[in-house]
Amino acid sequence: MSFLVAEADEMATLEEALAFIDTWEGGNASDSGSSGAPSRPRSDATQRRTGASNNKKKKRVRSAASSSTVLQRRQKAEKLRLRDQAAELEEQLEQLQCMNGVLHSGVFDAEAIVARAVDNATQSDALRQHRKTRRAMLYSHAMMQYQGRRQAERMNRKLKATLANQEKVNDALRGLLQKRSTLDGIDLVLGDQPLVERPLIDMDLSMAQLEQRVENLYLHAGSVFPSDQLPSISSHTTIKQDAVRGKTMEMVTITPMACSIEDAGHIVWGSIEAIRDRGSRPNSLEKKYVTTVPSRKGDLELKKLNYVRKFEEADRVVIVWGDLILVPHHRLQFRVQSWMAITRSEADPLQGCVARSFLQIFAEPQGDLERQRDEEVVAALFAMLGDIFRQHFQAEQNMMLREAGMIGRTLPIMGY
Repeated sequence: MSFLVAEADEMATLEEALAFIDTWEGGNASDSGSSGAPSRPRSDATQRRTGASNNKKKKRVRSAASSSTVLQRRQKAEKLRLRDQAAELEEQLEQLQCMNGVLHSGVFDAEAIVARAVDNATQSDALRQHRKTRRAMLYSHAMMQYQGRRQAERMNRKLKATLANQEKVNDALRGLLQKRSTLDGIDLVLGDQPLVERPLIDMDLSMAQLEQRVENLYLHAGSVFPSDQLPSISSHTTIKQDAVRGKTMEMVTITPMACSIEDAGHIVWGSIEAIRDRGSRPNSLEKKYVTTVPSRKGDLELKKLNYVRKFEEADRVVIVWGDLILVPHHRLQFRVQSWMAITRSEADPLQGCVARSFLQIFAEPQGDLERQRDEEVVAALFAMLGDIFRQHFQAEQNMMLREAGMIGRTLPIMGY
């Protein structure tokens, strides 16, 4: 091969150069030693200079390029490089031989390659078709979602408009019902009929009537509180003679609270539900019990039914309370009805509210039996119930102020 020929030429050139150098050095030595012409004697100094000059001429100057060690290293490196080239060329030759064998192997491999290419093309078409079908399905699903959203938005706008209209009607009705002139005589329509015609011991029937009465009392929640009341802590009791109910005791309390109306509603409702059972309606509580109280007429057996309902509105919380107290031995029944309205404070609507309570106690008229009742028993029961509810309102005011104060101290710690 070409690289072997080049190596032989280089070796021949190197040998000729070394032979020429040796020949040149040997010729100089023979010329200086075999001269036959007679010579005249020389002085010792001249002979020494001549000997030194001859010695200089005979000394061989060796360079790094002519050193045998350098030449050996160069030859070794060249051999290694040539071996690497030979290995690379052999690898290329094997690859060419393999390719040549594949070409000469026949038609079957080509057919297999063609078949594989056809399969790949078919799979590619199927994949494109699947992607196209999936894209169409996604588009159809997106259109259905879009149409559903548009329909929901239209329905939401209609419902909001209906709700706004209903709120306007509700505000108009509330303003109308808050006029006392409109409510004159409404007790004859919404009030319960006297229960003297029914057994006073039928507490289930009386509880059902009490539930209905509390629902009706909710309609009066906007008119029972005077509009000129200042939002300051107060509590007072008055006794008046009503044209329909007769003697009636009324209690009014006002309690400003340093918390929201939601927190105030939870505080009041939590204290009420702690000693009562769940009612049959949402946000309702009830309680039934029988007790005996001493009086100047002796011990009186009382059957008491209590029903409470909470109504949550956008701008206030209303809690309506109804009691029916039966005295079977004296054929008497007392009514206790109470309203509490918790509204936002005008000074601090977000973290302030005002709780107003209004309570009425009266002996329910008994028609023809009115003349037969014992007035001393009625007076004793009035005094006893007045003391009980005054203490209740005082304790309730203290509890509300205490709990609201705790919430007010907790809010800065919580970061609100």
